[in-house]
Amino acid sequence: MGTMITLNIRGENAMVKAQMKHQGHRLFHSVEASMNGSLAVGNNEMVRQQFWKFKEEIPDADIFVFDFKKAIAFATDLDVGEKGVDTLIKDKAAIKAIARMLENGEEPAEPFEEWINGIPYLTIFYPILNEAQCFHCHGSSRKVLGGAMIRVSAQKAFATIRAARNRNIVIGAVGLGIIIMLIYASFQRLVNRQIQVLLGATRRIGEGDLTCRCEVKGRNEMSHICQQINDMSDNLRNMFKDILSGSETMASSSAELSAISQKMSLGAEQTSEKSSAVATAAEEMSANMTSVASAMEQTSTNVGMMATAAEQMTATIHEIAQNSETARSITDEAVSQAQRASAKIEELGKAANEIGMVTETITEISEQTNLLALNANIEAARAEVNQNVAQSSAVSAEIAKDISDVNQAAAEMSNSSSQINLSAQKLSKLADQLKEMVKRFSV
Repeated sequence: MGTMITLNIRGENAMVKAQMKHQGHRLFHSVEASMNGSLAVGNNEMVRQQFWKFKEEIPDADIFVFDFKKAIAFATDLDVGEKGVDTLIKDKAAIKAIARMLENGEEPAEPFEEWINGIPYLTIFYPILNEAQCFHCHGSSRKVLGGAMIRVSAQKAFATIRAARNRNIVIGAVGLGIIIMLIYASFQRLVNRQIQVLLGATRRIGEGDLTCRCEVKGRNEMSHICQQINDMSDNLRNMFKDILSGSETMASSSAELSAISQKMSLGAEQTSEKSSAVATAAEEMSANMTSVASAMEQTSTNVGMMATAAEQMTATIHEIAQNSETARSITDEAVSQAQRASAKIEELGKAANEIGMVTETITEISEQTNLLALNANIEAARAEVNQNVAQSSAVSAEIAKDISDVNQAAAEMSNSSSQINLSAQKLSKLADQLKEMVKRFSV
């Protein structure tokens, strides 16, 4: 709003300056037209009277005409005389603008604002160019003959601008107040009410009421804050539930700790009693340690005796080692003899096996002889039929006797062979055991 008022004031100032410049331009052209007729005939007095008449009709404006040397030739102010135009101007920028205008003949772009005796004035400069109608007096060598300065009072215009500015300020202030009231009402309706709700909810939470809830409406920032407060209330409620459960657990634990402390107190008393017993036992142990020390001294003496005996045993072991070497050579010879005996016993076993085979053969022969005896008996029976009974009976009796002798001899031989074979096997086992014992002894 302030920016709009400032821009409006600047726009009005610029518009007033443009209008006054335009009016000054028209005024200059009308004055210039009236001057040209009088100056063409050389009547400067007529020009002065026109300027005085102009001052009477327009008292708020002054016109100054000066030559290229800045000397004033005609003016509406009678007190000026023939002063230089520089003496009437306090603005250095305006003085520089006059010098540029007299040099290049171009009109300054903007009017200059001055304050004289507390009254604002707008000063406008116009160049007076050397035209063909002026050549008869001034010649044609110069481009610019001089210039004109029109100073117009801007007091009324600025008063009008100030009135308009004040009016705009009042209107802007009223509008700004209305806008502020509308913003306040909107803020009160959209923000303050929800803030009051939030404050009530936080106050209830602070008092311990964790069941309160904020109503969430819309998706603005206040709604997000309400949702966050609801979440905080839920989290606090859950946390206090956990704390309550933990306090109950702590209460039960404290009861258990109390019971444990009582047990520990009782155990401490028992420990104290046992410590006394341990102290008594320690005293007895000290006495025993003294006895043990005496026994250790006796043991040290015995160890010395054992060391002496060990030295003697070392010498004895050395002699045994020498005798063992001699026994080793004898044992090797015994092993050799045992191996030869074992070989002979194996040969004996083989011979016994062969005798057994011969015995089996004899047994088979005796069985066959028994068959022959049977056949002879059969033949004897037939001989009885054929009346040769006597011969056949005698022959049959001899054959039966011979067969009985053979069978008996075979049985005795078989028994002897079995005993020889059994004895050979026993000798073989004894020889193997002797060989093993000799090997162990030799190792």
